[in-house]
Amino acid sequence: MYIQYVPATCESYCKCPTHSDGWPAQLEVAPKYMAEVEAIKPRLVDVLNGYLRAVALSELEDPTALIRLRAQMLRRLQVVAGEGRITDLLIMEFVLS
Repeated sequence: MYIQYVPATCESYCKCPTHSDGWPAQLEVAPKYMAEVEAIKPRLVDVLNGYLRAVALSELEDPTALIRLRAQMLRRLQVVAGEGRITDLLIMEFVLS
């Protein structure tokens, strides 16, 4: 099961052309935890926005940046949601401008 996630912007250099307020992603959630994860969605958005605001533009210029960002974001989501609830983070678009 998937939960659509569109966080606020991660500063001015990360914009998605189809979503003026950020970039689209989906959380892969174990079906039995869907309601629990939906209930803490504001907390998940907060933890990711805090992390993304701290990422320097120079870090995003590295070709491996998306892999590192995804791993860091997924780990933070899993810590907030609890063990076994969020199994993956799927980044649908990532555009730097």
